[in-house]
Amino acid sequence: MKLLICTQTVDRGDPTLGFFHEWIAEFARHCERVIVVCLFEGEHSLPENVTVLSLGKERRREKIHPTLTHASATSLVFSYTSGNIAGSMMRSLSI
Repeated sequence: MKLLICTQTVDRGDPTLGFFHEWIAEFARHCERVIVVCLFEGEHSLPENVTVLSLGKERRREKIHPTLTHASATSLVFSYTSGNIAGSMMRSLSI
């Protein structure tokens, strides 16, 4: 059996979701292959039949944070209420 898991974090040191590392390892004992898609990939030591695919939150934090601190909350809320404005804002922010 092959298993696909979607989760926020794969990081054994995470204070909230660190327990999930052991769950993934246990799933791997019972499955031919386990693919984990996560937002953030931290420290882990999983079996060879586990593939972790990160959406890159650990790499983009520096890029997104300065952008958001310089944008007003009003413009961000407004950008998400209109598809046209949201699209143009995302392009201008290179997101």
